Amino acid sequence: MEKEKSKKTHKIYTDEFKNQIVQLYLNVKKKYDIIREYGTSIFIVDIWVKRATTSSSF
Repeated sequence: MEKEKSKKTHKIYTDEFKNQIVQLYLNVKKKYDIIREYGTSIFIVDIWVKRATTSSSF
């Protein structure tokens, strides 16, 4: 029997949302609280923070 491959869907976030998450993090909100409240992953928050602090765009 052939296993069905699960299709992963990628969420698309607006730049405004990304900026909001970055600002929350930079203003001392814990990553765990952010991901729990907004449904993002730690990995994606790290990427957004890195991009926002090294350049001016996502």
